[in-house]
Amino acid sequence: MKQAAIRLIELSLSRDTLSKDQLEGIKDVLYRFPGQSSVVFKVETDPGKRMVIAAHPRYNVFACREMIQELETLIGQKVVCRYGEKNSNHRLSQHP
Repeated sequence: MKQAAIRLIELSLSRDTLSKDQLEGIKDVLYRFPGQSSVVFKVETDPGKRMVIAAHPRYNVFACREMIQELETLIGQKVVCRYGEKNSNHRLSQHP
């Protein structure tokens, strides 16, 4: 089953449209589809700059088509699915 191979989903959030209601909606969708795929948020901090935030493992999801479509409707952008081995270190070095 291809869905089982999705190790990570990425949600890109625009600071211009980001709201508490949007975040609550995302949380509700994630809770309804528990599974093994990690979730990361890419949040625009300044024009052309993004911060990557890894969600707590309790928000891991079953990355099925229905869940992805609901998230895409909520955030107004495509959800990126990463396949293959799970990377245990989601942190990106910010040090010069």
